[in-house]
Amino acid sequence: MQFDVLVVGSGPAGVQALSGFVGKRLRVGLIDPGKVETRYGNLIPDQNFIEIRQTCRHQQRFFLGDEEEALEARGARLAAHLTPPRQYLFEGTEQHLPFRSRTLSHFQTLAQGGLGGGWGAGVCTFSPGEMKEAGIDATFMPRLYSQVADSIGVSLESAADTTPLVCDLSATQPALEIDENAEAILNAYERKRGRLNENGFFLGKAPLAVLTRDREKAGVRRGACPYHNMDYYSACLYSPRTRAGVQLRAFSGLPCPRVFREGGVGVGGVQVPGRLGDPDIE
Repeated sequence: MQFDVLVVGSGPAGVQALSGFVGKRLRVGLIDPGKVETRYGNLIPDQNFIEIRQTCRHQQRFFLGDEEEALEARGARLAAHLTPPRQYLFEGTEQHLPFRSRTLSHFQTLAQGGLGGGWGAGVCTFSPGEMKEAGIDATFMPRLYSQVADSIGVSLESAADTTPLVCDLSATQPALEIDENAEAILNAYERKRGRLNENGFFLGKAPLAVLTRDREKAGVRRGACPYHNMDYYSACLYSPRTRAGVQLRAFSGLPCPRVFREGGVGVGGVQVPGRLGDPDIE
């Protein structure tokens, strides 16, 4: 089978790239290992967090894990926030994506939806100074940031003290409502705001890629803030509407591991086999 476009990976970057070909009548192929969660995922009700906490009788299974793996001391390492239903993201990476470095903390996955499956929903943008330091042309990035934010839906409070510090975006939806404890903390902050700001302390609602209102975009309808709604990229990628106008064929199969070493420091790499499932890719 031949393709006009071949997208590697079903994570956030892959899906954003794929969305640009919708409606263009191109032959688009997607290569992805496609690992999915099979232990806890089906236990999570299609409800928001508060409803789950109030009504779900087996919530301890997916919040704590059958072996209480959520309570393990994991320190401040990368991806320490992953709950039991998301810890499958690590499976197979040591074998198939070997990576060794003394200076870089990394997080790789073979999961369907890529790292989007472990995303904490926080939304931050690089400042012009940060992009300049990284060698990125800052002139076009604001437009790209806005396009992605409009695609996924971003809830934020523009007037919050913290918003301009972490995120240069306009809200596509209102910020999440907060509970009484968070409201009390914000009220206490407001009373001492001037002095706190002088000492470099700022507080506000975090910009999040979580919906506060039902939303329909490009034929994909998403409800307001269900527990699993942060997994936007997987839901969007495999919806029928997203596939409309695209001859999409997904190939599954695991890459062959190979580790490169340069100057004593290992750099991860993969050697993709010529055949990923069936049929062959030409």
